[in-house]
Amino acid sequence: MKKATLFLMLLLGMVLSLSLSGYLTYAEATSQKPTLKFNDSGTFKIVMFSDVQDKFPIDPRTIKAMNDILDFEKPDFVILVGDNCTGEIESAEEFRLYVQQMVTPMEKRGIPWAHVYGNHDEDHMEKTGLTKERQQEIYEAFPHCLSQRGPKEVAGAGNFVLPVYSSDGKQVVFAVWGLDSHAYLEDNNSWYDGNLEQDAILKNGLQGNHNYDFIKFSQIRWYWDTSVEMEKKYGQKIPGILFTHIPLPEHRLIAMNPEQTGMIG
Repeated sequence: MKKATLFLMLLLGMVLSLSLSGYLTYAEATSQKPTLKFNDSGTFKIVMFSDVQDKFPIDPRTIKAMNDILDFEKPDFVILVGDNCTGEIESAEEFRLYVQQMVTPMEKRGIPWAHVYGNHDEDHMEKTGLTKERQQEIYEAFPHCLSQRGPKEVAGAGNFVLPVYSSDGKQVVFAVWGLDSHAYLEDNNSWYDGNLEQDAILKNGLQGNHNYDFIKFSQIRWYWDTSVEMEKKYGQKIPGILFTHIPLPEHRLIAMNPEQTGMIG
């Protein structure tokens, strides 16, 4: 999405006191990766960095801001929420160095982190040859990266769920979800016989000629099935938070197009 500021930073503080039993095996990090858990005070603090969206080398002011925020907030987890770079990356090696620079603030502090993709994260692909799937391998090589490529049969790359354990590490009490929101409606829509961009966009869009892509059915189904699996395993719902780059437009599109959507009230 178009970058309005250097990057958007959102801090989420969450306090939960839920007691659940069981062991979340299907989304657990490997033994070499850190495990997410609530701290001794019973809180789980997340710092979110969105739209870092730079070239290599990254603007020092961005890195300084990240360092300052992490030192001040001391989060338990960091999430990078897409548009992590620009199309000005010139080679695969430069991309690797860029990611290394971007995640060093977390790595040097030992803070677990993850990422999802935005609509600009493949803008450099013609020069670097790095699809999101190939980028994922570079991200996951960092010791504190918990991002996962996700099931290959599910649309996109970076669809994952991470368990968050209680302070004593014995129970799963929360979940962090990530979904790939893709890029634009004209991309990879050969499955649709009509004009998807025209048919999917209402007259009064969120941003004028809005053509951002959307979460696909296979992702929704994966989210649903995984949620049901968790409910069966624990006998109740596992609360969580989901991160994706492009906001879902439906809630505003209905109000902005009352006649076409049959809105009442």
